[in-house]
Amino acid sequence: MKENAHKNINELQLKVDGLKKSLEEAKLSTKKIKAELNQEIKLRKKLEKQIQKSEEKYSSLFELSPSGIILEDTNGNILDANNAICKSLGYKRSELIGMNVKDLNPVAKKAEVQKNLKRILSGELLNLQVENLRKDGTVRYSELYECKITMPTGKDRILTISNDITERKKVEDSFRESEKRYRTLFETANDAIFLMDGNKFIDCNPKTLEMFNCKWEDIINHSPFKFSPPKQNDGQSSKSKATEKIKAALKGKPQFFEWVHSRLDGSTFEVEVSLNSVKLLTKNYLIATVRDITARKLNEKNLRESRENYKSLFNGVSAGIFRTTPEGVFINANDSLVKMLKFPDKETLMNQRVSDLYFDIRIRDEWVNKLIKSKQNQDMETQLRCYDGTSIWVYTSAKTVRGPGGDLLYIEGYLRDISANKLAEIRLLESQQRYLALFNNSRDAIILENERGEILDVNNASSEMFGYKRDEMIGMLTKNLSADSEYFSKLTSANKGLYCPPTEIMAQLKNGDLLPIEISAATFTLGKQKLFISTARDISGRKKAEEKIKLYTGELKELNKQKDRLFSILAHDLKSPLSALIGYTDLLESEFSLINDSDKIEYINSIGQVSRNLNNLLETILEWSIIQKDKISLEPKRTYLKKEVEKIIQLFKISLHEKNITVHNKIKEDEIVNIDQNILHTLVRNFISNAIKFSKNNGRVVVNSKVKNNNLEFSVEDNGVGMSQQTLKKIFTNGANTPARGTKNEVGSGLGLLICRELVEKIEGKIWAKSIKNKGSKFVVSIPLANRV
Repeated sequence: MKENAHKNINELQLKVDGLKKSLEEAKLSTKKIKAELNQEIKLRKKLEKQIQKSEEKYSSLFELSPSGIILEDTNGNILDANNAICKSLGYKRSELIGMNVKDLNPVAKKAEVQKNLKRILSGELLNLQVENLRKDGTVRYSELYECKITMPTGKDRILTISNDITERKKVEDSFRESEKRYRTLFETANDAIFLMDGNKFIDCNPKTLEMFNCKWEDIINHSPFKFSPPKQNDGQSSKSKATEKIKAALKGKPQFFEWVHSRLDGSTFEVEVSLNSVKLLTKNYLIATVRDITARKLNEKNLRESRENYKSLFNGVSAGIFRTTPEGVFINANDSLVKMLKFPDKETLMNQRVSDLYFDIRIRDEWVNKLIKSKQNQDMETQLRCYDGTSIWVYTSAKTVRGPGGDLLYIEGYLRDISANKLAEIRLLESQQRYLALFNNSRDAIILENERGEILDVNNASSEMFGYKRDEMIGMLTKNLSADSEYFSKLTSANKGLYCPPTEIMAQLKNGDLLPIEISAATFTLGKQKLFISTARDISGRKKAEEKIKLYTGELKELNKQKDRLFSILAHDLKSPLSALIGYTDLLESEFSLINDSDKIEYINSIGQVSRNLNNLLETILEWSIIQKDKISLEPKRTYLKKEVEKIIQLFKISLHEKNITVHNKIKEDEIVNIDQNILHTLVRNFISNAIKFSKNNGRVVVNSKVKNNNLEFSVEDNGVGMSQQTLKKIFTNGANTPARGTKNEVGSGLGLLICRELVEKIEGKIWAKSIKNKGSKFVVSIPLANRV
């Protein structure tokens, strides 16, 4: 039994030991699990913070992005949209959420939308240009970037970033339309058109190939010399003459002339050439327009031959026809010429030398020389003298007629009266010159623009005012010249009247500055185009003058206030002490023998005190008037500050004695300052006078100085009645402070502290005060250390 009992006890002990071991292992496992759990909790909190920060960054980026952002599900249903896309499409955010993107793009086919969704979901990044329908029904063009994103939940979403390209689209469409019009004009023109780089052809239109009977490659990169005979009709070298015309055109001088061209087969034909310089991008090119005038020249030739063949018409034509020798003797003339030049008969005209008809014979001599040298018709416009002394303008065309041997026989030609046209041209030219003179010499800026607000021309004053070159301004929109764009939009509106009265606006200069201007405008019609002309004037000087007037007006008002205040002081503060003096004096004169000695002394002391107060008042008023006239001349001197302050304190010996006030001069003996002594005395006298005035009996006044922040600070402090913060703010302000009476009913002018302020400003110092009601005041003057010796 015992053995079994021992055995059971041993087994039981083993089980207990096993349980203890298992319990210890369980405890260790529990600790490990707790540690891992705590670590996992910390990690999860860290991840939650990171997710929160990420969400905050995403939200900030999402809302503040200038590009429109849409989040869609895989079916194209809108889950979220930022402010930019809402503003672009005209919807509220709540309206967009739940819509399908195909509702925003009604033009796109449903199959195409589904195809794009599949491409995106397969991982492809799409870049599309689409038409979006705004809420108000208008269409906007957008450039989209679309891609698939996977959310933290594991769900796939579509992210669409949209940028509005409507304005860019308009510009591109306008450019294509402009290029289309240019190409249509270029391709369908009935004249040959060349584009030249220097003296080489780089482009031409179909009419050119037809006119020169060649292919495009036969012309391109060749010079005009290849398509010209060696010499022109006037005998000049085609190459040298063409080079001369090209150089002149490149210098900005348009060329218009007649020319003889040759085809590849060697045949020639006559043309009219218009040669102009044109700037494309950064380089100057030449554009040549060539018109075939062979038919016209043939007609002119036929006309001349017709005149020879039909001499019977000599006197029937309206033009004046003549024949003369090169020296100017009439050989023949028709009746029209006699009538045109107002001669009484043909015989009188025939006896007249041609040179007498010219106001300047050199004109005819030069013309005849050209006729003889060129052997071709020469045209001329000139002014001739009539028989009655009046003058007419004529167009003359003539040629030389030679014999079989080439000898010059006579000059033959015709005159046409162009006086009416010439007078109109002269008047037009004078009008243009007057306009240009006014336009370019006007001191005001003048801007010519169309209904779209595009600048067509500006004068010199405009360039000077706005800071742009003339070429820079032409083509600009006038609204870009003003900080007030509404003005120019009103100006160019279709419903605008004929005149816009002067309006003050702020102009936007090229350098970004703003300039006040006064601008007026008027409309007029040129052909079928409605134009606007605006006149702007710089009013910055006037604005400154107005500001000065306001400033001067304010100063004048302030001076008037000070004048009224001075009169009030003279009327009140002088009257009271004078009345007291007169009263005491009358009393002493009439009852001197009846008054005891102690009363007499009291009356005399009172007379002395009143006299001193009156003297102080007069000195203050005198100082104030000198300052207002700005007649103070500063004479800085090396001054021992404590010694000068002590002198001023002695002046108040009686006042200090009457109130039993002690003054402590704590300024260092060796403190030296470089200052005008009159200013120093005035400052110290006013500060100490105020301290005594507002101190009670047995009061204490402390005068001190110290160096602080490169300045010498001089102060006077008392333990008197002090002042409120409201009063403290006004004590140095003109006209704002009302004189207060002292603790013994002492009176003052109220000018003392104003004088101190102005004197301190004269020496470039500062003045201020500190005060606590019923505890005292402290007045401080800060003088720049540069004034300290």
